Amino acid sequence: MRTVVTSAYGDGIADLFLFTAPAALLGLVLTLFIRETALKDRTPEPGHPTTAPAEGQA
Repeated sequence: MRTVVTSAYGDGIADLFLFTAPAALLGLVLTLFIRETALKDRTPEPGHPTTAPAEGQA
């Protein structure tokens, strides 16, 4: 019984690796094409128009 279980587990892991390794490699290659965007370096001041509440919300 032990031989059957270890054989099935080994075959399953091998098949899983054969399917997921190319997908992981493709994901890695696709990350090279993601455009880099700069993060904001400061928060807006409290009186700045973008932080003021909308009309009717106070």
